[in-house]
Amino acid sequence: MKMKRIAPFLILGLVLPAMLSCGSRQSSATIELVKVTRGDLTVTVSGSGNLNVLNDAKLTFSAAGRIDKIYVHEGDRVSTGDKIASLVTDSLELAVSQAQVSYAQSQAAVTQAEVVQKTAERNLNQALGSFDMSQVDAAQADVDQATAYLQNVTTNMAQVSPLQQANWATTFAYAQARLAAAEARLNAIVGNNDTDEVSIARLQVQSAAQSTDLARQSVTLAQKTLEQTEKQLNDATLVAPFPGIVGSLNVKEGDNISPALVIAEIVDPSGMYLQIQTDEIDVVNVSLGQRAIISVDAEPSLKIDGKVTLISVVPLSASGVVVYNTKLSFAAPEDSKLRTGMSASADIVTTERKSVLLVPDRAIGTNKAGQNVVTLLVNGKNEERVITPGVSDGVQTEVLKGLQEGDTVVVRTASQSASGLF
Repeated sequence: MKMKRIAPFLILGLVLPAMLSCGSRQSSATIELVKVTRGDLTVTVSGSGNLNVLNDAKLTFSAAGRIDKIYVHEGDRVSTGDKIASLVTDSLELAVSQAQVSYAQSQAAVTQAEVVQKTAERNLNQALGSFDMSQVDAAQADVDQATAYLQNVTTNMAQVSPLQQANWATTFAYAQARLAAAEARLNAIVGNNDTDEVSIARLQVQSAAQSTDLARQSVTLAQKTLEQTEKQLNDATLVAPFPGIVGSLNVKEGDNISPALVIAEIVDPSGMYLQIQTDEIDVVNVSLGQRAIISVDAEPSLKIDGKVTLISVVPLSASGVVVYNTKLSFAAPEDSKLRTGMSASADIVTTERKSVLLVPDRAIGTNKAGQNVVTLLVNGKNEERVITPGVSDGVQTEVLKGLQEGDTVVVRTASQSASGLF
């Protein structure tokens, strides 16, 4: 954890060191009198890593081929849809033309099949006399409905007692009469006309209907083939998927390539991120959305505001320490020269206090009761005061209770230095 001092202390004065002789060494105690002041306190978690771009696309062709044209150079800025490279497409263009012809032919075949079917239906109607197929279909539907009704009545009669069956007798008789009437009407339409000519006409209608269905299936297949060949032709030209810069270009015109080869890499430097590793002690204080201040080694004067966008839940082990990858996203300044891979560091702001009472960490001790205490200078005398500390940045501590602004605390610093005897 990196700690940052925000507000300096006001040193009132120094008391001359008290020199104590001890063999060949001497000890001294330096006393500082520090005013309790108000200031801002910031606690941060630090880390370092390398810059990366949020949008990075490695472009490849979906099929093998030969490079026909390169439209860009490394470092060029491109917009969405700009051409990057294309393959020789003679065979693909021929395949598309053939697929277009097949699609048109299949559509014509459907039209022809529909004409044949309508002709067959007309011939059947003529063979049946003055009735058309719609009348035959309606009569057959009446027969089917009457048959189903009679079966339903029969089933219900079988499930009731003999006494109740008498009540169903009228309904049963009506169902039988209904079916007989429907069958008679159907027979009147086609019964006397069901000649060889009618039978042949019926078969012709069925055959024509099957041919129409097959022709329509052929249209669907031809359309899918056309769409597939057109896609293959479109895929023979690589385009930029988003605005960015051509980071790398790995082929030249005339090269034979495979689908696995990366033709070019497009990066968008406007959106970047820094991934740092946060140890297990600090990661509990890091949350999504927290502000981060990012510094780039190549531009030390540049301070960039970012935020925490990802905290890994899977730990890593670095030199025996458990750490978690933490992603800090930011928008790169337009006038900066940031590049992917640059070394950078970041301070994640985990706690901020505004206008709070501050004392040096080294001014705080504990008494026999385990309470936090400081030594105050009151009217020229030292006085021990119990305090309630808040957060600390490792240099300063927030005081919640026990002190007032303007109080003077005594800070003792002991040191030793080698020397001869007095």
